Amino acid sequence: LRELPLRGADRSAALADGRTALLRAVRHVETAAVQALLAGGANANAATAGGTTALKLAAELGHVPVMQALVAAGAEVDAAAADGLTALIWAAQDGQTAAVHALLAEGADVHARMANGATALTLGAGGGHAAVVIALLGAGADANAAEADGWNALMLAAKSGHTLAALALMGSGANVDRTLPDGRSALTLAHKAGHSEFVQA
Repeated sequence: LRELPLRGADRSAALADGRTALLRAVRHVETAAVQALLAGGANANAATAGGTTALKLAAELGHVPVMQALVAAGAEVDAAAADGLTALIWAAQDGQTAAVHALLAEGADVHARMANGATALTLGAGGGHAAVVIALLGAGADANAAEADGWNALMLAAKSGHTLAALALMGSGANVDRTLPDGRSALTLAHKAGHSEFVQA
């Protein structure tokens, strides 16, 4: 991969599934190759058939220097796949705190939603990534935003017993009394799942 620019290969040529040399370099953590490919004119916004860009891959893996190189080369921070997945949402879901901070610094849309209504905050909270939740809330994420099925970040954190994430949400105004259509609230979800530490918090 590191030799591609030197040989004059097509930096943006893709395989059948849309993977380019740049995408493969990011996936295999070939930082020097990424930088060389970008310097040689590789398309920073090239995506797979499913809409995965190099920036999304780097965000998922938490490779901030690669992310910064991609953005500097013109990668679209909020590029979304068909299902609405963005780099910020992917980083938040995987608990990549440094990547989340880097994307927010580049102006990533903290309110972006997937087709099912999921946001970086709901997925971060559901995964128990308290540091991610705090970063997103600090960037203006709506503590009460809910997914299409009515589940919000607090409910998702409560169901799985993620107390630190839940405390951060409540400290930012998350409504503890909000309920699902069947009447369940964050507290009842936590109680039924056996997370007494959440109820006590």
